[in-house]
Amino acid sequence: MNKKKILISLVFCLLVISIGVMAVSAQTIVDVLRDTTCYPSFGGQCGDAFGLEPAASASPAGGCTATQNAYVAWNLAGIQDPITSAQLTFTVSNVTGQTAAPLVFEMYEPAGPWTVDGNDPGPQTGNVKATKSQVITGAGEMVTFDGAGVAAYFESKRGGEASVGVRIADGCSASTKVTFNDSEQTQGQQDGPQLDIGDPTAVAVDSFSANNSVSPVMGIGLLLVVVLLLGGFVVLRRRDSAAG
Repeated sequence: MNKKKILISLVFCLLVISIGVMAVSAQTIVDVLRDTTCYPSFGGQCGDAFGLEPAASASPAGGCTATQNAYVAWNLAGIQDPITSAQLTFTVSNVTGQTAAPLVFEMYEPAGPWTVDGNDPGPQTGNVKATKSQVITGAGEMVTFDGAGVAAYFESKRGGEASVGVRIADGCSASTKVTFNDSEQTQGQQDGPQLDIGDPTAVAVDSFSANNSVSPVMGIGLLLVVVLLLGGFVVLRRRDSAAG
């Protein structure tokens, strides 16, 4: 292979890599502002002693009656680009009362503000943003909410605080309880609630994690290398023309 073909191949590869690097950099992982567990069956009091614990009891009428609800909030004040993709992931640390049927988790907008030591605000009527149906068998599994509705919800909260509630709506037994890691996870646990958001140039958020984030400076640097290599290609062409 002559020098020109090698140079062209190198330019093409670096161009693809640089574009990919800048696309990955468009993803943002937002830190949790606060999280809590609330107990509707005990006066709606909230606390942080057990992290996030959506629990439910079987209802004679079908479905589940929530005995615990989980809430988590983020500060989106620093997010400037439109949010067109969002993925919210909870990591299971323990589960009891498993059933063969899938548990149906609902992610909803709280009816009002909440604090770690306040009262359960409950969900806004009919304002479930996403559902996830999944059989949970043990620790380490992840429950993920994503899709257009999730992205639209967080986009509507961009520039301020975003908060969601999680509950078990169906598939439970009388003692079903799923404990999620919270933002103050103890040593040895996996991540607490993780919110990944992206702007229009972001790649699929489920393909990358915090460890894959790359600085935009690297992408720009690679593009500069591409420009220099293209300049070298032009010089070689001129030399070949002059020699001919």
